[in-house]
Amino acid sequence: MSLLTNIVLAFHIAITVAYSSYFLWGSPYMDKLFLLSFFILNLSWVILKNECLTNYVFKKLQDPTYTIGKDVDWTDLEYVVDKKTSGIILIIIKILFLANFLFATYRLHLDFTTNIFIGLFMLSHLLYFKYADTMRIPHGILSAVAFGLVAIA
Repeated sequence: MSLLTNIVLAFHIAITVAYSSYFLWGSPYMDKLFLLSFFILNLSWVILKNECLTNYVFKKLQDPTYTIGKDVDWTDLEYVVDKKTSGIILIIIKILFLANFLFATYRLHLDFTTNIFIGLFMLSHLLYFKYADTMRIPHGILSAVAFGLVAIA
């Protein structure tokens, strides 16, 4: 792997670790910013056909003919650990992403209606995590719609 590929890989892992551990270092003042970044992340998944931007850049560096959405698996992690461990780590990351989202929204003390829409947002993520391989609708669209309803409420 080239130096640039290694940098992209390290950046992707560092951002994922920081995002997954938000509950350890985040503050109530940062919760809205965290939730906004979560929304932007979901919009990027819509634009990139269910693919993470850094993962796409990594794949493009590996194979210049790669096209967006061709393989939405997080394959760059498999350069660090084996496939089985990668799968376990991804499950933990998904749980932490959702837990951090709930943690940040809980600290904002939102009203009942907003919490209902947040529940829909969470449901869209759970559906994606469960059925990512078979879903026809990108989870980013489901999440963006649910998050948009939260913003309106």
